[in-house]
Amino acid sequence: VFQRRIDGSVDFYRTWDEYLNGFGNLNEEFWLGNRLVHELTTKRSYKLKVEAVAFDGSTFHSFNSNFNLSSLDNKFAIWFSDCYGSTYSCIAPTNISFSTWDNDNDLSGSNCALAYRGAWWYTACHGCNLNGIYYPGGNHSGRYASGVDWSAFRGYYESMKMTWMMISRM
Repeated sequence: VFQRRIDGSVDFYRTWDEYLNGFGNLNEEFWLGNRLVHELTTKRSYKLKVEAVAFDGSTFHSFNSNFNLSSLDNKFAIWFSDCYGSTYSCIAPTNISFSTWDNDNDLSGSNCALAYRGAWWYTACHGCNLNGIYYPGGNHSGRYASGVDWSAFRGYYESMKMTWMMISRM
């Protein structure tokens, strides 16, 4: 597991360096760190599983085969070969760099991480924002796309209760 959101106890609106090195508590909410995920995923072939639970208990997941993160020099661009699961992939198209509010690498003319208060592999801007603001109860109707959102699952105004991003060997 390299990302876990379960209760909003950890603020995920962090800097590039914090996402580089990781933060949180491995027994609770955390981001393992882009540097470590890169090191892990360059040694073997991995499958990525992204899982989300809504506040009503419904679950969705997606899988991406041959997942890896590129190096710091390539701004931890995400790579994978295919996607399958119970809903549209939460992950951006392949070869998209990671962005934080202080290191904007998205494909938009604006800073998606700053606009939506998260950090992610944003295109212009996202279908998913699993590192966005945690809204207890889920509803954030006044703040478009700023929550722990997965648009294909619940749209842009309902935050997830729990999310996990995990890798396993292929």
